[in-house]
Amino acid sequence: MCVVVFVIAVVSGGPLENPYRLKQFHFHWGANNDWGSEHTVDSKVFPAELHLVHWNCSRYRTFEEAIMEENGLAVIGIFIKLGRHHEKLQKLVDILPSVRYKESLTEFNYFDPSCLLPTCSDYWTYSGSLTTPPLTESVTWIMMKKPIEVDHSQLAVFRSLLYTAVGEEEKNMVDNFRPLQPLMNRTVHSSFEPALKMSNFKKADVQAG
Repeated sequence: MCVVVFVIAVVSGGPLENPYRLKQFHFHWGANNDWGSEHTVDSKVFPAELHLVHWNCSRYRTFEEAIMEENGLAVIGIFIKLGRHHEKLQKLVDILPSVRYKESLTEFNYFDPSCLLPTCSDYWTYSGSLTTPPLTESVTWIMMKKPIEVDHSQLAVFRSLLYTAVGEEEKNMVDNFRPLQPLMNRTVHSSFEPALKMSNFKKADVQAG
């Protein structure tokens, strides 16, 4: 996972009763464009997914405490699809080669993560768990309806990152996502009215009275 850690940035409103402070954001992606996202929409899979991880700074003293508690975290999830070059993301892409190897670190300043949000503010939300250890049921998920676009060259840089350290046999960091999990009894809410769907619709005869 490529992780960027932040000092201050806060989200509130929507399904969140308290302000949540941004701790870090990271990406999940597949070895190819057929998979990579940890969520799907109507069975549609995306090649990558961005997670902005926030913690409930009003109720808990530390991020580590919030991870283990109810309503401790809020994660904004953003689908990523192939398309146009993402100019704002390029600043991050440009520094990825400097952290290509395991445990590499670099400074990354003056970046506003809100530039990665889609233009449409519609979302789905549900109560769930982290997709990485410790997998605690402490997350309010907010999945943005509209994906953002990146081009092939940008996604290729993510796929060039390595699980291995300098001097070790290289193993590309790909397929770093959790397999799709059953919804169980969770209820998914939307911030918008779902579109009307008609299946097996046939032309009907209409007769004036």
